[in-house]
Amino acid sequence: MGFIFNKIFDVNLKDLVPEIDCYFPLFYGGPVEEDQLFFVYQSTAAIVDNSRKIAPQLYLGGDSTQAFEALEDRRLHSQNCRFFLGYSGWAKGQLEQEINLNSWLIQKNSKKELPFTIKAGDLWRNAMIHKGGKYTLWANAPDNPTYN
Repeated sequence: MGFIFNKIFDVNLKDLVPEIDCYFPLFYGGPVEEDQLFFVYQSTAAIVDNSRKIAPQLYLGGDSTQAFEALEDRRLHSQNCRFFLGYSGWAKGQLEQEINLNSWLIQKNSKKELPFTIKAGDLWRNAMIHKGGKYTLWANAPDNPTYN
């Protein structure tokens, strides 16, 4: 399971959940279950009940009512949280096969930055610049090269 951290929808979370009294960006998480809302957040401890710790200081999901309350009181905000419609998923062994076919570019996060701290529109560009060499060309490539 994964999420796309750099594709923002034109609608925001309030458009889907009118009872939220704050603007919050909504991201396209991937092509699986696009009618489902997911969230990932960074914190030293779980903020939302039933969150699943997926990495040090990184949590997935949990009680959505508590998450919305945490948005309103700013315990969750754009610098530590992303909400997604849908997710990216793979069958058993599929991702490994795609990696072996060089369908994915793997890069270690040497700065230990989490994607919340980088402007969504800069994630891809920064990764390509950091990778260097032939990948630098991709740093300024448009989403759709035919728009050239």
